Amino acid sequence: MIKKPSYLKLNRLVITKAGKQLYDEKFHDGINIIRGEHSVGKSTILDMIFYVLGGELKKDDWKYPADECSNVNAEITINDRIITLTRPVDPSGAVPHIKIYEGEYDKAMKDADGWLDYGSRRSNERLSFSEMMFELFDWGQYKSDSYQNLTMHQIMRLIYLSQSSDSNRIFRKESTRSDNENTRTAIAEFLFGLDDLETHSVRQNLLKYERDYENTGTELRAYFELLGNDASLTVEIINELLNEKYIELSEIDSKKEILLRSTDNVDSNNEYNLAIERNDILLKIQSLTNKIS
Repeated sequence: MIKKPSYLKLNRLVITKAGKQLYDEKFHDGINIIRGEHSVGKSTILDMIFYVLGGELKKDDWKYPADECSNVNAEITINDRIITLTRPVDPSGAVPHIKIYEGEYDKAMKDADGWLDYGSRRSNERLSFSEMMFELFDWGQYKSDSYQNLTMHQIMRLIYLSQSSDSNRIFRKESTRSDNENTRTAIAEFLFGLDDLETHSVRQNLLKYERDYENTGTELRAYFELLGNDASLTVEIINELLNEKYIELSEIDSKKEILLRSTDNVDSNNEYNLAIERNDILLKIQSLTNKIS
């Protein structure tokens, strides 16, 4: 269970194009209402907040004029620490890196050397963006394989439901490949403070072991279909069978040589039958060899 509460507050959002500010808004404590007439960009502003905080926008999510912007910048406060984020706009649906600066937006824009670059995946030198954000939240991130960690994108899916998502959905619309019940359960438990990702890790390991079990079972069934369910069949017995087949193959080759030497007019049917018999034995030898290799 998560024992220490954490919070995030959006202080300022700045959207730029070619270095010029297209949108610059400061947010106050409490509830902020983004209002305006129809089709003036309210959903676009929310999409940009989702994006700069680590959300992933697919190619179809980028609409005019958001797709013509250059960068999204956000000044946020995490547990009394002021952080500035910047992320380039990429309408292709890629997942660009996010840069982090410890300090206010105005100071960050004047300091080109104080930024740290974080990608969506962990590298040997640096944490991923999500892992860094988890550290800032002081959530005591559960250390596990990278594919088991929750990401800021997954967290944001529950916090922000896009306009294109179905009205009866709790989580933001996601592709079926990356969306599953286990992930949704982990997000909910984590945000409610019921789990620190340890249970999520156990569930992920269980899924992995179940897949390994199914794959092993499939291989065993293939072995039984080929060799039968004879429990007495061992590697030693298989080796003996291989030796017997090699002896039979050698006898067939000897017979062929005798027939070829005995007459220049060998019955083509006999030679054809010998070839078939020889090929059958070779196939059996190959099959047995594969089973013990």
